[in-house]
Amino acid sequence: MEHKKEADSKGAQKRKEAMEAVLGATHVLVGIGAGVSASGGHLYTNPALVDEWFPEYKKWGVQTLVDLQGLFWHLKDEESAPLFWGYWARHIQHCRYLAPLMPVYADIARLLDSRPRDRWFVHSTNVDGQLKIAGVDHARVFAPQGEYAVFQCIKPCSDEVYDNRAMIDAMVAGMEDCYRVRKELVPHCPRCGDLLVPNLRSDDRFVEAPYMGTLPTYREFLRSATAADTRLVLLELGVGFNSPGAIRFPFEEIVRENPAARLVRVNLTEPQVSPDIAARSFSIADDITHFMADLVKML
Repeated sequence: MEHKKEADSKGAQKRKEAMEAVLGATHVLVGIGAGVSASGGHLYTNPALVDEWFPEYKKWGVQTLVDLQGLFWHLKDEESAPLFWGYWARHIQHCRYLAPLMPVYADIARLLDSRPRDRWFVHSTNVDGQLKIAGVDHARVFAPQGEYAVFQCIKPCSDEVYDNRAMIDAMVAGMEDCYRVRKELVPHCPRCGDLLVPNLRSDDRFVEAPYMGTLPTYREFLRSATAADTRLVLLELGVGFNSPGAIRFPFEEIVRENPAARLVRVNLTEPQVSPDIAARSFSIADDITHFMADLVKML
């Protein structure tokens, strides 16, 4: 019991020191991964979401949204498109258009709003639009994985993306049965007539041009944030090992190359850091919603 109390005390102290490091930084780079939205309620491995949103698929043996995505993502031809959209139109509607602002994103926005605009930046792999709903300045966000709110041509025939709110609403309202949308509601490219698909990074046909505009600003932020007289803190939230090359490994490399930088990694299940930067890092195994709520209370 005494060992547990001592461990809890040390953990609480480390958590407090991590928050103080964030608040005392001259520059803050926030990395946002799937764990942030999972903390806010959209945990794709949680069977309760299938029970709530897609109970009709339970008889197929489906347990999670990850299972459903695996079933439907490859069904991208004219014949199977009604079945594809029978799932995906409703998934996008739930995650992008029906979802309220999650408190964790509101707290991220509060942290950023408390700082000068040129002293923070966000790198996110999430596609659910919560940062936009929270009002975070998207000129200060690099989010190159796509966006649930737009479609792209399946080929693609251009770098254009298309706002999909009206198309999503029409498909969901016009379901043929509980599994399929009506064929005439399947979205098609206004340029070439081929299928439209969600604009999500999954293969070499992904249209990334709409997301590259903030990359020069991101690079300029990193240049200024790693100057000799700065104290950069990289606040990494909910980034695991599904795609560590996007944020997790680059953040560690930034700390490795810049002795004044500090990494605050908040991850409920995978908070570990590389041993060579452990002395300049905080490994926090905590629920991100709780961590951010307590952090903004210290502002």
